[in-house]
Amino acid sequence: MEIPAVLEDYLRAIALLHERIRNVRVTDVADFLNVSKSGVSRAVISLRDARLVEHENYSHIALTAQGKAYARALLLRHSVIQYFLESVIGVDEQTAEMDACRMEHYLSRMTMEKLSLYLDTLPKDARMHERVRAFQEGVRGRLPETAQSEA
Repeated sequence: MEIPAVLEDYLRAIALLHERIRNVRVTDVADFLNVSKSGVSRAVISLRDARLVEHENYSHIALTAQGKAYARALLLRHSVIQYFLESVIGVDEQTAEMDACRMEHYLSRMTMEKLSLYLDTLPKDARMHERVRAFQEGVRGRLPETAQSEA
């Protein structure tokens, strides 16, 4: 089952909040994402209809087993992409976080599998590690001035 990217963002936020606080409420999600409570309420209804969360009005939000599995997959996708952006191509942490948030919704399953496999083999493959280092060195100084200041 796939849900729209915006709902994935809400599900991910709920999962991250569950790691920090036991009873996640609409207000917590709204504060975390810096969005309105009414927007969170609409998203939670959609997530409930998709059987990813359980929620009654004015109650806490609980992830279902299916919601936990979906959220775990989202968090893994995000961390793999962020790790690649930071460690392999040298993007700074803040930019990598923002870009991973965008990219995690649109990469195919095959691309994610290949990326994960690549990252798993990278530390074990000295030649590949040297290619990554050469790439990182080659990129420095090649970007236009504005792109370097954004990176």
